[in-house]
Amino acid sequence: MNIFKSSYLFLRRAWGLSIRRQLTGAFVLVSTVIILASGQLLYTYQRDFQYTHGNNNALELAQALAYSSSSWVLANDVAGLQEVLKGAAHATDIKFAVVLSPQGEVMASTRPEYIGQVFSDALSQRLLAMSPERHILIDADNLIDVAVPVKSADRLIGWVRVELSRETANANLHAIAAAGLGIAVFFVLMIALIASALARGLTAGLARLARVADEAERGHEFQRKDILREDEIGILARHLYLMLDTVNEEKRANLESEARLRTILDSVDAYIYLKDGQGNYLFANRAVRELWHAGMDEIIGFGDEKFFDAATAANLRCNDSRVLQEGATLRTEEVNTVEATGKTYVYQSTKLPLRAEDGRIYALCGISVDITELKQTEADLRIAATAFESQEGMLVTDADSRILRVNRAFTGISGYEAEEAIGKTPSMLKSGRHDADFYDAMWKDLNQTGGWEGEIWNRRKNGEIHPEHLTITSVKDKTGLVSNYVATLTDITKSKRDEENIRNLAFYDSLTGLPNRRLLMDRLNQALVSRARSGRQGALLFIDLDNFKTLNDTLGHETGDRLLQQVALRLESCVREGDTVARLGGDEFVVMLENLGEQAVEAAAQTEAIGVKILANLNVPYQLATHEHHSTPSIGATLFDDHKQGAENLLRQADIAMYQAKKAGRNTLRFFDPQMQDAINQRAALEVELRSALESSQFELYYQIQVDKLYHMKGAEALIRWLHPEHGLITPDRFIPLAEESGLILPLGNWVLETACAQIHAWQQSVQTRDLVLAINVSARQFRQANFVAQVRAAVEHHAIDPIKLKLELTESMLLENIEDTIASMKALKSIGVQFSLDDFGTGYSSLQYLKRLPLDQLKIDQSFVRDIVADGSDQAIVRTIIAMAHSLNLKVIAEGVETEVQRQCLLSMGCTHFQGYLFGKPVPVSALL
Repeated sequence: MNIFKSSYLFLRRAWGLSIRRQLTGAFVLVSTVIILASGQLLYTYQRDFQYTHGNNNALELAQALAYSSSSWVLANDVAGLQEVLKGAAHATDIKFAVVLSPQGEVMASTRPEYIGQVFSDALSQRLLAMSPERHILIDADNLIDVAVPVKSADRLIGWVRVELSRETANANLHAIAAAGLGIAVFFVLMIALIASALARGLTAGLARLARVADEAERGHEFQRKDILREDEIGILARHLYLMLDTVNEEKRANLESEARLRTILDSVDAYIYLKDGQGNYLFANRAVRELWHAGMDEIIGFGDEKFFDAATAANLRCNDSRVLQEGATLRTEEVNTVEATGKTYVYQSTKLPLRAEDGRIYALCGISVDITELKQTEADLRIAATAFESQEGMLVTDADSRILRVNRAFTGISGYEAEEAIGKTPSMLKSGRHDADFYDAMWKDLNQTGGWEGEIWNRRKNGEIHPEHLTITSVKDKTGLVSNYVATLTDITKSKRDEENIRNLAFYDSLTGLPNRRLLMDRLNQALVSRARSGRQGALLFIDLDNFKTLNDTLGHETGDRLLQQVALRLESCVREGDTVARLGGDEFVVMLENLGEQAVEAAAQTEAIGVKILANLNVPYQLATHEHHSTPSIGATLFDDHKQGAENLLRQADIAMYQAKKAGRNTLRFFDPQMQDAINQRAALEVELRSALESSQFELYYQIQVDKLYHMKGAEALIRWLHPEHGLITPDRFIPLAEESGLILPLGNWVLETACAQIHAWQQSVQTRDLVLAINVSARQFRQANFVAQVRAAVEHHAIDPIKLKLELTESMLLENIEDTIASMKALKSIGVQFSLDDFGTGYSSLQYLKRLPLDQLKIDQSFVRDIVADGSDQAIVRTIIAMAHSLNLKVIAEGVETEVQRQCLLSMGCTHFQGYLFGKPVPVSALL
């Protein structure tokens, strides 16, 4: 086995030698084998010859001794036998010769010490049992032992046994071998020299090609040698250079492909890496290198132990082993702690085996995505889900306020199941107790601060209105845009009830339920502050019941209390929502009026109207148990327009005015300022004249033209004028507010509608004017009439006009209340062709959410923005915004109050193409219009 192993190792080492040496070695080896084989054959032949010759000599010697010893054996003459053997003792290479009796006793021997002994060894015993023939007992490389029978008359009488050594024969063989070896060595050396020379010649070209291949492998330039030879070397050279060219081209392509692949892998945020079968890194993309703050040379060849703690590295090795051993793709989560930073990350890892062409797995590819934030988000979501099902009602909406989810507490509070609420907006909970300003302020705070918190009245599914404490928080995405809103609501009905009970005890009269003096003074102080901000007037009415003491003295305090309770109810029925009715004590009541007109005269008229209403209501008889009682009040009034007046001082003024009413005969109303009374009287007289003006046709429509950018007349706006027979022309700002308050605006507005339709009918009869559109202003009170749509339709049909030539101008304030009814009325009129224009746009508060729902045709830019548009950058920005907004909603735009060409040019440059103002014409009678 050692010989074969040594030969195998020798051949492996020889296989790594150069071809020249392999050829030389092969020639030498083959020649040596041939020579050695020939020598071996010769040596074997000589050895067989020598050994055969020695065997024959030994048998002949033994045969001669047996022949000579037969007579002496019969005579049992030992001395004679010794003489016979004496001659054999000097034979070459003899070791001994003996004569044995048939029983194996030594009768004679060349070694006297054997005589008389009996050979009992196995060889001798086997001999004695053999047939009486010649036998070679031992035929070894160093020894010959033969036996020949001694016979007499064919009877065995003994044996001659001779043992010779082969020293002489072996010496001859060694001499022959030495000579042959010398000759073989000589020939091997000669053959080696010849073979080396031949191999050198044969492999010189191959060596040159090998050097070319080596240079090419190193990327060096190489010379194209032996390419012109016609032998095998030339063919090999040409094929080699062709192959090198192909390899270089493929290498360049591979390098380019590898560069592209590296660029792609480096641009991916995922962590991509390759590992060999021992878990050492072969490649790592940019994300991995940046995570470990290491270069590629600091990563390749190293295992996970360098970059992670021991526990993490062990876990990674375990996962890698599964992929490398089982050959299956592994998808798992791995928690890694980076050694350099100490930070722990969670990855979603995919590891797949890379196989060679023979199917052997030689590496693995890993792709890991950092899901640390995702896992944290999942944990947060689990916590949030638990918190979501808290005792407080919660709802989540999208950015458009569509409900996405509600909790069980929300269902318990609102009565709406989740499937009933999801997809709708929280407006389904609106109670109707809050106006648009409340929700506008809420959204303003929410958009500016990201949250809103406060109390709100909402409506349950069963219609019950209840108070809630509401918290709204906006949730923003990574770009800073709102993605969701989260609302938390708590039913505070019980706490409100308890609070109300406590508040009632402190701030309300226990007999009538009206606010007491403390609450009145608190509200009065707030009203004074509010007045300073809003600019609107307020008023106090001090009411004292006439002869109340007499009622108490005659019918008792219980009856007096019943009267006070009924008076309280009647007073509350006389005032507006937001006004305050309070009882100071005894038979004294105070009514506080807020948000009256901005002008004192207007506010005084409104106060007087309410005072007159109170007088009328309190004069109606009272049924007090079984008694019918008639009671009258004395009322003192005072206006407040300055918080510096002080609440106590105002109350004192109203009290003084009340005593002035008593002095005037009771059951009447008096103002604290006598001059104000005169103004009220004048306003009352104007109202009487206004009613008379409607009956005597003192009103006339004036028309102000509307033009396009080419100064072509497109229509006109109808403006009402009062031609008083005594006072001359009275402007609308004097009588329109009075008409609104007195209700005369309804017949006045209907007159304007009928007159305008008649004028449109007249225009339709002429080719010159039949395309003109006439715009009229509609008041809020007129528009909100239940039969307004029917009135317009009737006027259109009565005058047989094209409805598209009639344009109704509405103000922004009309959009803020009953928006759904407003939209319904506008759509009804729009369906027959009537146009709508939004007047004084930009001066009020317009909800863009509602604006895009209104079936408008036109926006009118208010003259307050046009007046200084040339010099005021703010006005320019506002007008530009209005025009852009109108265009986005496919609405036309017209600017009013245009008085100069510069203003027109400025508006035109902003995209406004229709104008109205003194630049084109003042309001004039129809006769002067065309």
